[in-house]
Amino acid sequence: FIRIILRHGRGVGLYGRCKAYFGTVEAQGKETLHLHLLLWLEGHLSPQDLRDKISTSEFYKKKVLKWLESIIMTGFPSSNSEHLIYADRMTRVRHTDMGNPHPGTLMSPLILQFTHTFWTEFQEDVTSLLYKYNWHEHQATCWKYLKRGQEKKDANCRLRMDGVTRSVSDVDPQTYAIQLRRLHPWLASYTDVVTFLLRCNMEIKFVGSGEAAKVFLYYVTDYITKPSLPVHAGMAALSYALKKLSEKAESGTISSAVSAVMTAVNSMMGRQEISHPQVMSYLIGGGDHYTSESFVTLQWGSILRFVE
Repeated sequence: FIRIILRHGRGVGLYGRCKAYFGTVEAQGKETLHLHLLLWLEGHLSPQDLRDKISTSEFYKKKVLKWLESIIMTGFPSSNSEHLIYADRMTRVRHTDMGNPHPGTLMSPLILQFTHTFWTEFQEDVTSLLYKYNWHEHQATCWKYLKRGQEKKDANCRLRMDGVTRSVSDVDPQTYAIQLRRLHPWLASYTDVVTFLLRCNMEIKFVGSGEAAKVFLYYVTDYITKPSLPVHAGMAALSYALKKLSEKAESGTISSAVSAVMTAVNSMMGRQEISHPQVMSYLIGGGDHYTSESFVTLQWGSILRFVE
């Protein structure tokens, strides 16, 4: 993805010239690994500057919307094929219902064998992958942040998959937030070439303009830097930390409140669990994050001595 699709440091990629990237690897409940990635593109304005630009230039606004629509798809690919399998695109079609192999395991059409039928085959291939990977169906995780009494309905989906469609892209005249068109109510946004090449689920979001962009940017950075300790594991780790803390307190080995906190934190961090795919990824050099940048190591001991 980084070398071929982004082409970082090698010229213009699919999304433009990538200046920098930072992503973290995470294991979900099923233990499968996925990547949360932030991209910085050359020439891209800051949220405030972008807002100012699109509010004063109709030409620039149209160019931005056209570019976004070329890389962020929200509906199925258009096809002239008369294939009847995907005729009703408001109803999810599963490969198991049709007796077909998993679409992610099938070989994609080869452009080396380019014929007049390639783009039709490309669109049908992407369509089958979207039915499998990008079709949203509400799960328990959609409602996990609802307050008592709040209804489990489309409008309250945590992932903002509310079933609302929008035929054209535009800019809100009040907030100048970019509102991309949404052609299908249940498809997560994607880039067709990425889906075709990687054959897995993906979702793409644009950090746009105005206050909404600043809020979204905070959400993204907070999410990709969150600790990977789920609630059930956190409670078990906390229980273990308190037990170790109590043992040290009884033996008189804790000399200060700072030492007590460090004992608790170290005990908790040592009890984190990681999945089998994570272990295998580390063993083959996959790592837990990918970045084009270098960072200064934070020496906790030096900071502690300075504070004391």
